[in-house]
Amino acid sequence: MNNTNIVKGLISCIIPVFNRPDLIIECVESVLAQTYRNFEIIIIDDGSTDNSVDVLEQLSERYAEIIKLYRQVNQGPGAARQKGLNHASGEYVQFLDSDDLIKPEKFEFFMDEFNGANSPDIVYCITHYYRREAPEEFIVWKKEHHRATSILPGFIISRAWSTSTPIYRKALLDNAGEILPLSCEEDLEYDCRIGLQSPKIKFVNKHLTDFRGHRGQRFSVNNPDRARQLADQIKAREQIYQTMMNYKLSEKSIEFEFYANSMFLLARQSGEIGLIEQSKLALQITQATAKQLGVKIRILTALYQLICKLAGTKYGSRSFNAVYNRLHQLKNGIKHLSKPLNSQGT
Repeated sequence: MNNTNIVKGLISCIIPVFNRPDLIIECVESVLAQTYRNFEIIIIDDGSTDNSVDVLEQLSERYAEIIKLYRQVNQGPGAARQKGLNHASGEYVQFLDSDDLIKPEKFEFFMDEFNGANSPDIVYCITHYYRREAPEEFIVWKKEHHRATSILPGFIISRAWSTSTPIYRKALLDNAGEILPLSCEEDLEYDCRIGLQSPKIKFVNKHLTDFRGHRGQRFSVNNPDRARQLADQIKAREQIYQTMMNYKLSEKSIEFEFYANSMFLLARQSGEIGLIEQSKLALQITQATAKQLGVKIRILTALYQLICKLAGTKYGSRSFNAVYNRLHQLKNGIKHLSKPLNSQGT
């Protein structure tokens, strides 16, 4: 249940944490350094098992007037952010991950926009991504041509910001409903649902947010939580499909084509590691979205379904993926060879 006692002008900064004692200190310090002082920090300890527990306790005691600390058994970032929202008193919400940093002027610049004549619902800025040990080797998270004036339909193909980049009006989030309790893509799915409200978006052309890479666990083929991650991706994409329907997105749009291809990939990936029901669901959604698309994807999905029926989903997926990936390699090799010599470099 969301907090109904909203404080005008207050920014609620919500930070989920799981086993990042050093990073969370740096993250919190970047918030405490803000020149705009009307904010609260809500930290959700998502079942940490290391000395993050002690670090968070010390932070909450030292800054008791600013920091609210809550704990839960490990459920992932979606459930943690929703718990933070339930306790947030701010008119505005900043989501941060524990490895993020924000510049001291971020809240001040953003509040100038929120209080300006255009009165946007979302404000966002330039974000840099870099490895923690090499901040000078940064990349800009999204280039200029990716800057958003709306969420839908563009976010179905590419999200215009990282989770830590925007600040939202809390009323916008309350109207969107609760964040799904997932381990990944819950932020993308939530943004797409927010997009149904056609929010006004303002871009601040300043670098005010840092998204840092580090040695902590990330989603990869070697991640022991890969099965959970894939299952949660499919759940998120299933909800995005409902959002696309509610938005009345044209079934012949490039967004629909991208979505169908991404779901087909998830069907094959989940099938390959034995997530049979999730693979079938992803394939079912792929075929539903592909009805108005080209013949190619309809043939591929039908062929994949036949192979899985004959060999079983797990082994059928592995066989199909091996052939599919090899054909793509050959296709890319032929394209490279067909380029003029002066375009191939030396």
